[in-house]
Amino acid sequence: MKREDRPVVLAWAVLFVVAATVAFNLMRRDAGQGFGGFAYGGVPYFELSDINGEKHNLHKMKGKVWLVHFISPERSVPHEATLQSLRALYRRFAGRENFQIISVSADPERLAGIRADLDGDAQQKWFLLYGPREEIESWMHAGFHLDARADLFQLDQMVFLIDQNATIRGYYKIDTPKQLPAMERHLQSLL
Repeated sequence: MKREDRPVVLAWAVLFVVAATVAFNLMRRDAGQGFGGFAYGGVPYFELSDINGEKHNLHKMKGKVWLVHFISPERSVPHEATLQSLRALYRRFAGRENFQIISVSADPERLAGIRADLDGDAQQKWFLLYGPREEIESWMHAGFHLDARADLFQLDQMVFLIDQNATIRGYYKIDTPKQLPAMERHLQSLL
């Protein structure tokens, strides 16, 4: 190594150590809050239609913080406590530009009841998406690590928090008392 190259190499080494230290401390902080930035992986590509026929995909959701709620294909109606919690979160965060909610079902009829409860403004931020059951189950398995057949009754009670980079930041079971406040705190920190 040439003598004149040593300061450049040293500067790069110092920069690397500083960046690694900052990254480590941020991950430790997030993990201490039960909120890891990379713990659950990225959301794989999807393309589903809303009940108005408009297509939505992963690229359209990037840059947004979103909650995903899957509606079990076996339930006659969605889990009401989960919907109430999502409505409360919607009312609290609806004014945020980059906030969205997605409810997903293989049956658009199951989404109709949710739509009836939404006013016009909510329909701009709360997407009711559907698609072929096999496609949704594949997305659930590949991206959210859910087996629709094994998780049918818990499925309606689960909400997933996705950050602006389409990274899954948390899984929350709404009927557990501590989960809703934790999800709200984590959502707030991303917005």
